[in-house]
Amino acid sequence: MTRLTVAFLLMVHLSIAQNKSITFTPVNTGTQSSFRGLSVVDDNVIWVSGSKGWLGRSIDGAMTWSFNQLKGYE
Repeated sequence: MTRLTVAFLLMVHLSIAQNKSITFTPVNTGTQSSFRGLSVVDDNVIWVSGSKGWLGRSIDGAMTWSFNQLKGYE
């Protein structure tokens, strides 16, 4: 491995080890979409975009989500 790769892996490991309160909770989108785009506007507003014209938005820091499909992109 290159030194850059080792340094990156070490930084990731240290950042995760210091913040043990990180948890991941799956979100049921109710769609058959593959979400690929992510825009974190601030601590509260988050947008995601996916296949088949689907967009998701959270305005409360990812506690709740709303999903809508753009007409014409089904």
